[in-house]
Formats: sequence, C-alpha cells, structure tokens
Amino acid sequence: MRIVTTDLAREIALDFNKSIQQRVDALLKADCSNYCNLGTDSTESERTLVRGTSKDIYQLVNLIDESTGNLLLNSMDIKEQ
Repeated sequence: MRIVTTDLAREIALDFNKSIQQRVDALLKADCSNYCNLGTDSTESERTLVRGTSKDIYQLVNLIDESTGNLLLNSMDIKEQ
C-alpha cells in the first residue's frame, strides 16, 4: 500500500506556485487516496498511520485555509469521541 506521508503533504502545502485552493485540493486528494488504499486486508497499524497522516494533512489545510481546516479538524475530533 502506498501512503502519502506527512512529508509529502508538507511539500504540497508549501508549493507557493499554486493557489490556496489548488493546494487544499491537492492535500484533500492525497488524504482521499490514503483512505481509498485501505482495504479489508489492511492491518491496524496501517489504519492508525492513515488516521495520523490524515490529521497532519488537516492541520496543514488549517494553516492554508483556516475555515476549511477547522471544519476538517472538528469533524475528526467528533469521530474520535
């Protein structure tokens, strides 16, 4: 399974040649890709890694676009309760 790592997500977030919307879209696409690559055969450690990477991606989105980032982080916090 190929997981988009936090380092790759950080590179996407810091690509100032793209607009804010393009960077947010690329980060969310990477997050979606991670979840789509999980399957019934994925281990618990892979699922945990994807959840952690997802939170890191949402925090990067929050730095770029605060309103969208807050929505994503709040939805993640609600699911964890």
